[in-house]
Amino acid sequence: RGVFDHGTSCAAVAAGAWDPTGVLGAAPNARLIPIKLDILSDDAIVKAFQHAKLNGADVISCSLGFPKPVPLSTWVFNTIRDVATTGRGGRGIPIFIAAGNANPASNNQPRLVSDFAAHPDVICVTASNSLDEASSYSFFGPNAFLCAPTNGNNGVGITTATVAVSDDGRSLAHAYTSGFGGTSSATPLSAGICALMLTANPNLSLEQIKNIL
Repeated sequence: RGVFDHGTSCAAVAAGAWDPTGVLGAAPNARLIPIKLDILSDDAIVKAFQHAKLNGADVISCSLGFPKPVPLSTWVFNTIRDVATTGRGGRGIPIFIAAGNANPASNNQPRLVSDFAAHPDVICVTASNSLDEASSYSFFGPNAFLCAPTNGNNGVGITTATVAVSDDGRSLAHAYTSGFGGTSSATPLSAGICALMLTANPNLSLEQIKNIL
């Protein structure tokens, strides 16, 4: 199940189509370019970002999880910079990246999960809850740009789409979950809001988008 459900839940938060029995995404009429990264090699990461740019992506949302901090190679760093600054016909593509969920609440020290989230050209998203409080699990720090509501502490959780797998593991079905959250949910929510902004004014530059957010 884990192979499929995380991306499905992220996509539904950003762009889930209106469904009277299910959920509603932030930008339900947005179209998606799903990109699945099985291996976090430099080559795979570069190809993923280039694919999004070359296929006309207006917004990029990355809820990537890392077991430990992952430094960026010069190749990956420059690719992200190129996509963020020259994509969308030179207006720049806003790239939203999840800060991460492993902040130790006991010492509460500012730290971001990887250099992806700290890249100077991306929009690093941290987490708050429905009570407008910081979610204790969320990484934070000087590179964080935006905080968006998701689950955490005693707040109401996020309900979104997921993938249900049959007992024999052979078939998949559409389902819903209220167990999704984290910066993985805050990030596509921010990306969906950005999609609404670009619907209203597709000519906004990356800097204008950041100023509005």
